[in-house]
Amino acid sequence: MNLFTLLQKPRLRFMRATRGINKIELLVASSMLSALMLIAIPLIVRLHSVWKSTRMFQLATLELTNRMESLRDLDPSTIEMALKSLDISEGLKASLPNAELCGDIVRNGTETRLILRMTLDPTIRREPLVLVTWIPEMENSP
Repeated sequence: MNLFTLLQKPRLRFMRATRGINKIELLVASSMLSALMLIAIPLIVRLHSVWKSTRMFQLATLELTNRMESLRDLDPSTIEMALKSLDISEGLKASLPNAELCGDIVRNGTETRLILRMTLDPTIRREPLVLVTWIPEMENSP
């Protein structure tokens, strides 16, 4: 046997062709799949809860903006009466449980501010949503 024939046909006896899956390969693949599932399931659950709280926050923001626009369009003398009867719309009471809406008028010299606050369920948001607008033509009567 010469060197040329040894280089052409290497005989590796430790490597043999297999026609199926070894038990070790199956064990490794199943353990990797189990580890991925253990990581993925909590992430999916957390993603769902974040998506739900984001949706509720968006609904609350839209409700607060709509209320502010409707109050700003009122006659300045009727805003105080409207603030006393301020409440969340009936369509959103089921979507925003434990939400409360309140408003204040703050007079500071010649400026008058209208402040709306909406407190949500603490699982959604701990701090209240606050929206402020200025009403320049409102009289400064106490």
